[in-house]
Amino acid sequence: MSYCVNCGTAYAKPSGICPTCYLDQSIPEEIMDFELSKRRGRPIEPHDIDFGYPGEKAALTLAIGLSLVIAAVLGAISWGLFFAILVLSLVHIRLRHLQLKKNAIPVSERSFRTIYRLAKVAAYRLKLPLPDIYVIQDHSYNAYTSGFFGYGFLVLNSALVQDFQPSELLFVIGHELGHMKRYHTTWLTLLEPARAGGARFFLAPLMHIIFNVWSVKAEYTADQAGLIASNDLHAASTALLKLAGGSQVEKEVDFSPIGSNEESGTEIVSGLIEYLGTHPFIQNRVKHLIAFASSSQFRSARWWTFEPNESLTKVRGYPLSKPHSSGRGGELPNPFQGDFSKQGENVYEKMD
Repeated sequence: MSYCVNCGTAYAKPSGICPTCYLDQSIPEEIMDFELSKRRGRPIEPHDIDFGYPGEKAALTLAIGLSLVIAAVLGAISWGLFFAILVLSLVHIRLRHLQLKKNAIPVSERSFRTIYRLAKVAAYRLKLPLPDIYVIQDHSYNAYTSGFFGYGFLVLNSALVQDFQPSELLFVIGHELGHMKRYHTTWLTLLEPARAGGARFFLAPLMHIIFNVWSVKAEYTADQAGLIASNDLHAASTALLKLAGGSQVEKEVDFSPIGSNEESGTEIVSGLIEYLGTHPFIQNRVKHLIAFASSSQFRSARWWTFEPNESLTKVRGYPLSKPHSSGRGGELPNPFQGDFSKQGENVYEKMD
């Protein structure tokens, strides 16, 4: 029997978070606070944790290259327009942040304390500083992050806070922090002028497709960050399925077909069609999470489960749980029937 180092709750095996205090079961809160304080104000290191969807870098490079082509085609006169749109985008981000400070509820130790603790866990595990987080009144299931380089903030709709379990919220927060980690918000801001300029010219359809391809792959990458932060495949999967079917999916939905390994013609076509939008299909996202969860890349990304720390001996009189030592964090149980998870080694071992 082991005990949570933060509240003393006993548990037989570790889970994503402690169900009592909503913190990591083996990392004292003081350690997390110390690490988060060291990261405050420092540049975000996007690649100190190994994760990322195959092809995202190539798609982003292509989008940047096309943006430069558009800038050259439009000529010197349009450079002013390019930078004007960029400046307006940055001003909009700042104004939106100021608006949230006055109209939304900031998450802190005193307000939405559970969310605050979950965010600390996610930021600690993803090696990020803790950003400003806000809850706004909205009945839709949505969250988003906005920012530029080291500056950013995260917004959660109240429907998520009300209907999602803490472990599912940890995945959502980790997903949004993943966008910050890989500078997706920064690239969106920088590429917006080219997308706006290209929309007037013959390159508009090509720009639309290329931006969507990168956006879809970026979402898959952010899902990986969410799983790393939550350390709970079941919670991550149900969080995504709730986006598709509402809060009752666990009671009403048969999960087994979602984990199927069958690559039918329809599956292949759907993988192409999803690039017509900015987000992947929900079922595809769940399948990719199952694959990622069984990969060695995911096991190595869970750095806090196996990195030794001699300072962690005993805290508040509770015996400290040893880091989860089954390999590099071990594999997470697959909540779905079927053998799709076996594909994870094939898909993610080939990533650069």
